[in-house]
Amino acid sequence: MLLVRHAKSSWADTALADIDRPLKQRGVSDALLMRSKHLALFSRPDTFVLSSTATRAVATATILFEQSPRQEQQLYTFDNRQLHQVIASYLTASNIKKLAIIGHNPALHLFIENACQCSLEKFPTAAIAVIGITDSHSLTGDLIYSAKPSDWR
Repeated sequence: MLLVRHAKSSWADTALADIDRPLKQRGVSDALLMRSKHLALFSRPDTFVLSSTATRAVATATILFEQSPRQEQQLYTFDNRQLHQVIASYLTASNIKKLAIIGHNPALHLFIENACQCSLEKFPTAAIAVIGITDSHSLTGDLIYSAKPSDWR
């Protein structure tokens, strides 16, 4: 399973609701950088791409995967328990083998730490984590890889 935090969003238009905030130029650049460094992860045709409905998450997913993601309203959450429920419902109710989630902190950060029984110092914008799920019932497994844009800046 691939987990991605949305790229850096813009706060330029304070009248916009949180869900409607677009990416900043730095967010676009970071998403493009992550795609170029991890092309094998983002170009797999068998990956089911699921995104929060937030504009910044959909834009991040579209840049990374070069396709529009399936949008899931329940992924617009900051609660790791709700995130866990959404992921579990997709993995158990379908034939999905490779799932990519584009969402928000702190839900993603806490989900990764709980799933892998590990500690992440940070999970900044445009960061990615790959988890090898070993128990599909509890959604636990091993943190195989994680990276963030600053690893290449």
